[in-house]
Amino acid sequence: MPFTFRTRSSVPSNAHPLHAEASPNRRSSIPPPGAGGARARPDTSGGLIRALVIDEERHVIGVLRMLLADTCRIDGFTDPAKALAKLERGNPYDIILCDVQMQKVTGLDVYHRLQASRPNDAERVVFLSRRDLSPPLRAALTALPNPVIEKPFVMDEVRRVVMTHCRRTAASADEKVV
Repeated sequence: MPFTFRTRSSVPSNAHPLHAEASPNRRSSIPPPGAGGARARPDTSGGLIRALVIDEERHVIGVLRMLLADTCRIDGFTDPAKALAKLERGNPYDIILCDVQMQKVTGLDVYHRLQASRPNDAERVVFLSRRDLSPPLRAALTALPNPVIEKPFVMDEVRRVVMTHCRRTAASADEKVV
């Protein structure tokens, strides 16, 4: 049951609209923030998951804010350098959703910079990618332990990956403390 999000943005008119898909057997509406419902979420000090989204396309950040409104507080950056600067100032995030194919700095560049300077943050990265990646780029992503969410987004898949990854990185952090 695919549908299209159309937004006004600075994206060139020849760009493809952003698509998201809902599972045919699942309810596809997005509950408002704070709505009831038994959504499991990792323990993040009793609040929402702190998420950083790095994507040059503002509408992608907006769609992720809508999809994850009930579980995440999202800071979004279209400039990877500004996002990295915020991370390097010590701002904590439970998950970092990072586009793979950006013009100035790729998602792999962001990952490798974090791996060198902030390895715990590198573990929190989830890559966002188009399905038509080049074979070398796909191989580079496959070699990493981090998950990949493909565009167009499938709502249930985005939520599942975010929750699973946050639980895994929280468990990993607990093991390192012991």
